[in-house]
Amino acid sequence: MLLEILSEQYAVVADISKAFLRIGINENHRDFTRFLWFADRDFKHVKTFRFKVLLFGATCSPFLLNQIIQYHLQNHSDPIASSVKKSFYVDNFMKTYEKCEDLELESNKVNPIMLEANMPLGEWARNLSSFNDKHSPDTVNLNAVKLLGLLWDTCNDSLSVKMPSQIVTYLNNLGNVCTLTKRKVVSLLSTIFDPLGILTPVTIKGKNYFVKNCGD
Repeated sequence: MLLEILSEQYAVVADISKAFLRIGINENHRDFTRFLWFADRDFKHVKTFRFKVLLFGATCSPFLLNQIIQYHLQNHSDPIASSVKKSFYVDNFMKTYEKCEDLELESNKVNPIMLEANMPLGEWARNLSSFNDKHSPDTVNLNAVKLLGLLWDTCNDSLSVKMPSQIVTYLNNLGNVCTLTKRKVVSLLSTIFDPLGILTPVTIKGKNYFVKNCGD
């Protein structure tokens, strides 16, 4: 999906608000989601609760959410529902268009379709200022829209990698560090999420350093 955003001139992203909490669990299956809760501040009385909706963080939750979205879209009469089936990744919606007219048409119809499944799309962002002025809420930073782990600047239509705080802290204190260990190199490199390899010209130097010294 990240490569797809580079394939056409126009792109739009959104996400389903509180997606997992909108899926109910069959009452016969709720016993599998039992958990304990202290009923007072003295931690003496314990109560047992069950989840009524899908758990956030459960291994099966992304799969169940995807299957429900696909089932809803497959059984919808509007042809646009079929055209956006492959545009969802967990609770994220993303699609690209060759023409801005197509973007406007589908964007206006996708949300009503998802609302029928009680899954409204919010946090809309597009690389088209006229649409952002109308539909994007003030809470969305259009210069750094979160896109599957990367940052998308809709104004300049560019992707960037978010610099982890550990690396920022390390660079700020570089003058106070006496020794750069192999463990530190691996630790810093592992904090970078870069699925498209945007930072490869930089990170490859750290990887080469580790490989050359792995036998020491």
